Amino acid sequence: MRLAKGYIQIYTGNGKGKTAAALGLAMRAAGRGLKTFIVQFKQVDLVTEMQEIKHYYQTGVPARMGIES
Repeated sequence: MRLAKGYIQIYTGNGKGKTAAALGLAMRAAGRGLKTFIVQFKQVDLVTEMQEIKHYYQTGVPARMGIES
């Protein structure tokens, strides 16, 4: 199966279920032969998602790659 355009889905908000929903949809898509890519921004200290993105585009390296709090 091939899509003419990519598909982006964003889950936000308080509470549970966002990760499970995203993974479930990705597994369904992968099962149908589509490529999937999941990004999860975790807020650590006072670093926001926008600061992470800015750092990545300036340096080419994720700011907190592999660091767990």
